[in-house]
Amino acid sequence: PTRATRSSKEKRIQTKKIQSQKKILRQKPNTDE
Repeated sequence: PTRATRSSKEKRIQTKKIQSQKKILRQKPNTDE
């Protein structure tokens, strides 16, 4: 199950990235959009 572990790890990293991006977008005013 090495492949599964790796995929789950990548998924977790991707989720973390998305969360951090969302956080940054939240802090920024919505004038850019």
